[in-house]
Amino acid sequence: MACRKQRAVAVVLAVSLFVAPALSATENHVAEAVEHIKEAINLGQQGQSTSFADQAQLALDHAKAAEQEKPNTHTESAIAKLTGAVDYIKAGHEDAALTSAESALTYLAQVK
Repeated sequence: MACRKQRAVAVVLAVSLFVAPALSATENHVAEAVEHIKEAINLGQQGQSTSFADQAQLALDHAKAAEQEKPNTHTESAIAKLTGAVDYIKAGHEDAALTSAESALTYLAQVK
């Protein structure tokens, strides 16, 4: 009987060792994306287009990684907005890029 309980505890611990890091990694990607979006918005408001584009791309990369690890409609919407922001920056439309980046930030704030 004690051996069964020990096995059960061992199985639970083993499973948690594999599941917990995956959840943590997703949360880290979302947090990283949020930080990069905030920085991108700040740089965009200062008129630093190249740095704005770089930070928006980093945010997009982290959002995609989070979506790959744990699909979520909010992350998916944020990716669409960030893709738009990057495209707008490349086209020289910083105002539209800022609007898209701000929308992406709103979506990522809703990721749970």
